[in-house]
Amino acid sequence: MVLRGVATGRLTVVLVVVVASCLGCEGRGCHDNERRALLEINKVLQPLESLAHVILGTGHVVELQLLIFYHWRDVEGTWHPNLTMLAEFGQLESLNLRDNQIGGGIPEAICHLKLLKTLDLSDNKFDGSIPSCLCTLTSLRELDLSSNNLEDVPIDAEMPSLDSLIVHNNNFTGLLLPRLAKCSGLRIIDAGYNSLTYNFSQTLPYFPNIVVLSLRMNHIHGYLPKQLCEMQHLRLLDLSGNNLSGKILPCLHNISSWRSKILDWDASASYSSVTYYFGWKYAIQSDSSLSLKSKNSIRQYNGEPLQWMTHLDLSMNMISGIIPQEIGELQGLQSLDLSKNHIQGSLPKSMADMDNLESLDLSHNGFSGSIPNEMAQLTFLETFSVAFNNMTGMIPNGIQFRSFNESSFEGNPGLCGLPLQKECSSDNERTKGITTTGDGGRSKDYKNALFFVIVTTSFTLGFWGFLLVCFSIKVGG
Repeated sequence: MVLRGVATGRLTVVLVVVVASCLGCEGRGCHDNERRALLEINKVLQPLESLAHVILGTGHVVELQLLIFYHWRDVEGTWHPNLTMLAEFGQLESLNLRDNQIGGGIPEAICHLKLLKTLDLSDNKFDGSIPSCLCTLTSLRELDLSSNNLEDVPIDAEMPSLDSLIVHNNNFTGLLLPRLAKCSGLRIIDAGYNSLTYNFSQTLPYFPNIVVLSLRMNHIHGYLPKQLCEMQHLRLLDLSGNNLSGKILPCLHNISSWRSKILDWDASASYSSVTYYFGWKYAIQSDSSLSLKSKNSIRQYNGEPLQWMTHLDLSMNMISGIIPQEIGELQGLQSLDLSKNHIQGSLPKSMADMDNLESLDLSHNGFSGSIPNEMAQLTFLETFSVAFNNMTGMIPNGIQFRSFNESSFEGNPGLCGLPLQKECSSDNERTKGITTTGDGGRSKDYKNALFFVIVTTSFTLGFWGFLLVCFSIKVGG
């Protein structure tokens, strides 16, 4: 085992081994080959005085975690350990080598661990391609290779048991998703912060069980493919920071997880073995927590509420057209970010039906017209922005809208009313801002009054017209 470029005097190495029952060999200690492998690790990683105590009376090592603690700010370098001894742990189910600054290629010794279910090699300096032999690990469910220098994945990777793939913050450039087409069991894919450049509309495979898909901060181009509308279990979709164009798909309302407020995430599934990071926008961590971040606030979700989280982020692209009326049918969506695109037109009143929304960012687009009064009914909305558009009229005066600060509306010269300093001077501006409240409100009263005036006027004119005709006939007779 070689440690290059690291001040070993400031380094402490700890090996954590969790072992299962002896699997029929109780009382005889570790199997000989596993014992030799552990002693080899013990020989090169000092001090490990408690290692023998941990493994006494056990049969097989089923979980192995290597932790290195040192002063990160003062020590830089890459560790190149000899990991060939890993092949001896034939019963290993979980291997965690995260955050150790290990360099070089991913050791093929891992491919001998046929019972492996969880593999975490994140936050290291592995480079090159993912070994094709990893595809032979048919029991593997959770694979985290994030924050390395990896560049490619095997062609036609087929891993039927793979449930989650975390590869963000690498150097992938090829056809990542198409090469995963045979991994039909995938429910979590995070490939954000890479250099993927392919046409998204022509290369997206159908993942029938996908729940989380993050491709943020890549160079993906093309339109939003209609295949997205067929992924019924999709809950978190992040395509932000790419070169996507075209229009928002009206068929997104077909995604049952966004349309319904009823939980459809398999609550029995466990995602606790691997830490999932999805860039600065949100993070699903190993303790089942999620943070949604925006300009103004950070919301934290823990435990069971995470299973309900729904999120759509198309920000920082080149999407154009208008927001389709069907958007209002996404009543299960909690967070929607369409900021920094080229979307135009008015905000559809149907958005008021998205009464589960907690965060809505429409800033830096070309929206025009007034903010629909009906949107004051979105009582769960805690983060809202239409900044830097072409909106006009009075800002709705609902209770929820009073909680938003001026930055939520800045960059719209035609907007007036609180929290902006600009007052609404004309009756036209004030009429646009009449608020709809739960009991019908002023907007409803205004419509009723207008209807009454029209009916009364019509009746009066008709009545006097009728009398005038009768009088004329009588005089003529």
